[in-house]
Amino acid sequence: MTDFAPDVPSGHNYDVDNILTCKVGAGGVTKGQLVKVSATAPNNFPTTPVVIATAASGDKALGCALKTGALDDYVPVLIDGVAKIQAGGAITAGAAIKATSAGEAIAALNTLPTGATAVTSNAATPTVESGVGCGRSLQAPAADNDTFVAIINGTW
Repeated sequence: MTDFAPDVPSGHNYDVDNILTCKVGAGGVTKGQLVKVSATAPNNFPTTPVVIATAASGDKALGCALKTGALDDYVPVLIDGVAKIQAGGAITAGAAIKATSAGEAIAALNTLPTGATAVTSNAATPTVESGVGCGRSLQAPAADNDTFVAIINGTW
């Protein structure tokens, strides 16, 4: 395991304006993991917070957990900013990222529409793997469990 940003604490962010306090659901979450919404936001949000869980493969990640938490704990989640997270495999710097089954980040594929869509049309704009992308890698982790700095954007 290589730490590509040893001076940055795991889950650390540089922009405190985009943090959402969330309640941890079943299974708990780990600092630096990508997390998802696991229950519909209550009618009295934000008095009652959003419930989160570790994001899995194919999930749209809300953001990155900035603290480790167990069931019913409250943890801050970075929904837009820069954070140090854990890789689930090699990622090229600048690549779009998505969650693995363990809440780690892996490269998300950019795809072009198929069929007779002309490349010159707006409809031919590349998409990031069916909308599951949640940010962009700022470094190039080489292997599973490497830690690296990424732009997190759970609002894509």
